[in-house]
Amino acid sequence: SYLGVLQCEAGRSAEGLRHIELARDLAPSDRMPLVTAIRHLMLHGEYERAETFIEQLLAEDPDAQTTLQIFRIRFSVWTRDREAIRRWRDSVRERPPGLLRFLVDVGAFVLEEIDEAELMARFEALVSSPLSLRYRALLEQLLVEGLLAMERVEPAVPVLERLAEEVLVDVDWLEHCPLLRPLRDEPWMGPV
Repeated sequence: SYLGVLQCEAGRSAEGLRHIELARDLAPSDRMPLVTAIRHLMLHGEYERAETFIEQLLAEDPDAQTTLQIFRIRFSVWTRDREAIRRWRDSVRERPPGLLRFLVDVGAFVLEEIDEAELMARFEALVSSPLSLRYRALLEQLLVEGLLAMERVEPAVPVLERLAEEVLVDVDWLEHCPLLRPLRDEPWMGPV
């Protein structure tokens, strides 16, 4: 399962998806492969197949609702679908912890309910406590996505450069996230 996750992130998606399918066959109760497959399929525009996996995840684990809210809000930010962002953000009942809380903040930024300074302050507050570098990188990815969804390239660049210097190995995201597509030919993006 973990090998499949790493392969998908490193741009070896064919091998990664094979390992994810094998992991699901060997340990059907392990949800991580489904989560990785959903994200990968959404990045690659395979929305119907991703929806099938989402339905499968919900059927197997009704408590996966938080995970699915994270996916739904994030994918809606990728496509700048404000109505979907609002719908999925509003489905979050209470002020959630951690990752989902910050994603709700990113959604509020894209909906222009908070400004960039407030988004940055909320990000800094979240990362001010000790975090694993990988979790921090994920939060930075979400920050970049929110900034780019609002066409705020200038503040996103240093975050992308910092990600490249630290632990980001998510080549799949760099190559396929729709918000990054317009930046791929920029000279500074090559080193990232």
